[in-house]
Amino acid sequence: MYQRMLTITLPKGRSAFLWGARQTGKSTFLRAHFSQSHYINLLEFDVFEQYSKNPAYLREVVRGLSPELQQQPIIIDEVQKVPALLDEV
Repeated sequence: MYQRMLTITLPKGRSAFLWGARQTGKSTFLRAHFSQSHYINLLEFDVFEQYSKNPAYLREVVRGLSPELQQQPIIIDEVQKVPALLDEV
């Protein structure tokens, strides 16, 4: 992996998007820099299907996380595949 010059500091309780061209290392960067975070990958078909059918499931998942994980950013990779998730966020 290339050394990235990007740093991300997220204010608590805020959301953010990381945009960029395909296959440039966005997901790899997020996994490396937020390794303690809960990660939802919508490229996995079963995960995509669950959230597509019931976007409110995101609320259930977040409520079920440990208090420590709830304090970390929650990464939703490929969120554009289920736009209704943004209403839940």
